[in-house]
Amino acid sequence: MPSLDASFSVEGDSDRQAYEVAYGATVDLALLSYSGSGTIQWSIASTSHPSMVSPTITYAGSPTGVTASFPMVADPGDGEGRSVVVKCLLTDSRGTTAVDYRVVGVPNAAGLVPVCVDEALYRDATHGWGPTINTALAGDHTINVRTFGATGDGVTNDTAAIQAAIDAANAVYVASGTGGVVYIPPGEYALDASALTETLWNFGDEVDASDGCLVLRNGVRLVGAGRELTKLLPTSPTLHAILVADGTDAAIEHLSIDSSWSAAGAGHGILQLTSADDIDTIVENYRVANVFVKNVGSYGVGLENGVFKNCILENIRTYNTGADGIDAKNRDTTGDSLTQIRNIYIQKPGQRLTDSSGLDMRGIFQVSDVTIIDIGRSGGTALCGVRFRTLGDDNAVNWAQFSSLSNFFIRAFDTAYAATGIIMGSADVSVTGGSIVDCDVGVDVGGNVAGDAHHCTIAAVTVRNAADKGFVVASGTEYVKFVGCTAVDSLVGFRNEGQNTTIAACNADTCTTPLSTAGGAAATQVQSGNKFGDDHASLEYVTAGRVALRARGDSSNTDIAIEPAGTGKLRFGDYTAPATGRPGYLGIKDQSGNARELVVDDTLVASSVSEDVASAGTSANIDIALAASTTITHVIKVNAESATPTRATQTVVVECVRSGSGTPTTDGGTIVAPSGGAGLSVSCTISGNNLRINVTNTMGADCHMTTRVYSVSTDATVEDS
Repeated sequence: MPSLDASFSVEGDSDRQAYEVAYGATVDLALLSYSGSGTIQWSIASTSHPSMVSPTITYAGSPTGVTASFPMVADPGDGEGRSVVVKCLLTDSRGTTAVDYRVVGVPNAAGLVPVCVDEALYRDATHGWGPTINTALAGDHTINVRTFGATGDGVTNDTAAIQAAIDAANAVYVASGTGGVVYIPPGEYALDASALTETLWNFGDEVDASDGCLVLRNGVRLVGAGRELTKLLPTSPTLHAILVADGTDAAIEHLSIDSSWSAAGAGHGILQLTSADDIDTIVENYRVANVFVKNVGSYGVGLENGVFKNCILENIRTYNTGADGIDAKNRDTTGDSLTQIRNIYIQKPGQRLTDSSGLDMRGIFQVSDVTIIDIGRSGGTALCGVRFRTLGDDNAVNWAQFSSLSNFFIRAFDTAYAATGIIMGSADVSVTGGSIVDCDVGVDVGGNVAGDAHHCTIAAVTVRNAADKGFVVASGTEYVKFVGCTAVDSLVGFRNEGQNTTIAACNADTCTTPLSTAGGAAATQVQSGNKFGDDHASLEYVTAGRVALRARGDSSNTDIAIEPAGTGKLRFGDYTAPATGRPGYLGIKDQSGNARELVVDDTLVASSVSEDVASAGTSANIDIALAASTTITHVIKVNAESATPTRATQTVVVECVRSGSGTPTTDGGTIVAPSGGAGLSVSCTISGNNLRINVTNTMGADCHMTTRVYSVSTDATVEDS
């Protein structure tokens, strides 16, 4: 059985997929090669306007349906033009089908045939492309580049045809203020240098239109049938595929660009410029979406000049770019621009130029859902995944203050290539929720002499296998906050050289140095709830009305140090003033929750003062009666001051501990500071329930001695002797 072929002609012409007719004309259709088998079915698959009534098709010929015709709709009088998609379906006895489509239409006032709703679906059904694109185009003035002679055969130079379609759509926009759509059907479109003679501007530098292929103008949406279906192919990697003149109400969507760059050439994929030498040109509602740019010598996508308002870069993929995958500059300083970058996938950026990034930003941007992989190359330096630019000397507002990044994954090609995951060079930037792998440095926070990177926040970020540092704050940077961040398998987990840096709930796992703090940064560094190394402090909830500061980790015995700064003191508990016969104390609880009294260190139990000058060898005693059933500690401070003129002073501190109940068994005391107490000799003896402290002048000169006794027990009376 011969194969089915549903190909048909319109008005005797079978060479095109789109045909122009007049309103009210009778349009003749005919199958090109009918074998005599199969059922013939004609239909109107789609119309250019949802309110348009589909024409009725009349069957003719032998067998019936080999030819057919329909009347084109009458002129609606609105100047918008009308078109239909005609479908022919053949079905044989086995259910096998063959199908073909043609577009038949009447041009609009600009001489352009509008695109039908879902036209891309019908004209390239074998590619499986859905109706998303063209449904959105139904209400626009739409131009098909094939109408202007574009072929999409990958060989013919289609530059002039596509540019003519762009200029025609722009004319509609200028005349009516209504945006126009330039539709590029599936195909490969070879592009050469533009024949335009106009000049565009890039921060004061002239860029000739002939340096690129296409110039997109305000009010024009350049729309393909899909990233894998519509392909723009510059014939030289030195050319910029698309130059955008301003870009207000303009868009580039659903297509790919491949410049075949490998080593030579510095062309950009999409480069937004200004039509006048004014870097503060207002650009509103510019959009690049669902675009794949690969093998270009410079930027994949460049958003370069102007104050951007409500502009979006989304669903963009770049691969093998000589410079940044995406370079974005926004001179807006108010923060209300709503310029967003989202759903981005960048691979192999910076393959030609050093100091390149996957995503490089100057200006205020909200960035989310970003993947950047294979950063770095042999011989490449200063490459990074995402860079929030530091204030530049050449342009006072050209920095990334107030920007944000969330939901990201960044991976270097190899740790040997010294790439940095994220560089935060501006103040008030937040980075949250992401992972960085195999970079030399994970997150680097630091400004320059022109501007600082103060008040940045990094939260819920994991850096793995950093060859140098997971997270670093540079000197001169203040008030950076890390919250819930983790460094894993890195040389240095966290390095802080800044002031007033906060590190909270962070972790450094299997890092050679978990935390490194510069000497000048330590005094203002704040830590809370971190795990750096084998042991750490944990502030925990225990039960209602009770929390605990606990030592956690691998060590069996771990001290907890509470260290006030300078002359500051440790404060805790409620103080109860001394009563008759007892010292003051702090009310505390033990581990079981029982109320206890902690005697204040400076509670004076007894004082023995000798007003007479004690000669060398003279001794003085103090006796303390001890209770038989109390564990006590007495601290004895002895001071001796020699007579004039030397005025030498010596002080010793003696701690005598009596433990247990019943008859004391502890002998003597222990001198704890300073060791030996030169010039004084102190001894302690216990006999029964009596503690005797003997102090002897060994200074070799007369002196005045003062002895004071402090106690943590109230169960003692003091007797001087």
